[in-house]
Amino acid sequence: MKPPVSVIDVAQRRPDVSTLIHYFRNQLQTMTSLVSLAAQRAPGEESRAALEDLRARVEALTIIPPEEAAPGGTVAADRLLTLLAHRICQLYDPDRHRRVDIRICPLQLAPRETGTLAQILAELLVRIFRSELVNAEIILAEHDGALKLRALTKGNPLAAAEPASGALGELLLEGLARSLGGAVRRSDGDGLMWETSIPGQAIGVDFNR
Repeated sequence: MKPPVSVIDVAQRRPDVSTLIHYFRNQLQTMTSLVSLAAQRAPGEESRAALEDLRARVEALTIIPPEEAAPGGTVAADRLLTLLAHRICQLYDPDRHRRVDIRICPLQLAPRETGTLAQILAELLVRIFRSELVNAEIILAEHDGALKLRALTKGNPLAAAEPASGALGELLLEGLARSLGGAVRRSDGDGLMWETSIPGQAIGVDFNR
């Protein structure tokens, strides 16, 4: 006859949060590899572009190491977002034919807010690389008590192409911004600009201190 299972036994068998995060991260990395292979074998340019955009979005979900993802703490968001931006640029432009300047201010944020900003950054980079404009820049800085993440392309806006995700990508960008209490603005001029503005209080940052 088997002895009864105690509550302590069950607790000891249950994986902790860091283990689950590590497992989830590994699964996402596996998915990234599979999407990359699918993109290489896709028969049409539109299908290939859609898979490449998907890969960039999945990359955004893996930027926070499991050991830094504990709730209640903060991470160096500027460092992680810069790494993500360079990684996505490498995905789209391994030979560096295009120039994308990346300027991100020093910033400590909770993992959740950092992860959402990473997804917004990925969406903006998708737009940059799906345009036909050669030069662009990403700027993350504080202005008037808000955190502003801007993507600017330089050149004739008529040359810009819609990303493979099209209107879906715009909806994703707007939804991500709203989840942080912010909004997205797009303007056309000498190029294109997308600006995501997020109130500092909404993400737990007091820029006035």
